[in-house]
Order: sequence, then C-alpha cells, then structure tokens
Amino acid sequence: MRERMEDYFGAGALRVWIVDPTARTVVIHRPDETLMLFKDGDRLEDREVLPGFALDVAELFER
Repeated sequence: MRERMEDYFGAGALRVWIVDPTARTVVIHRPDETLMLFKDGDRLEDREVLPGFALDVAELFER
C-alpha cells in the first residue's frame, strides 16, 4: 500500500484515501506523511482539497 501511495504522490496527487469497510474507517494521507483518520461518528471532509464536501462516515458504509 505504501509503495502505491508513493506512486500516486509522485504523480501529483494531493491526497490518498484508504477506505476500510471492515474497520469502517477512512484514512486520508498527505504527501508530507501526515494523515487524518475518520471513523463512525465522524464527518468526513478535507476543505483544502474538496471545499464544500462533507459526508458522515457511517453514511458512506451504508451504501
């Protein structure tokens, strides 16, 4: 997974989202190696890259 993320960042991606339906989490990785963890009860958003987008994590896994 790490190698794939490096490929995406090398190609210019600003974020890599890892969605784990088993754990019901979303981890957003940044090129500077910081990350944001979202789980049930959290509101998924990244205003810097997707202004105006927001979604409850629980709703993501209901679909």
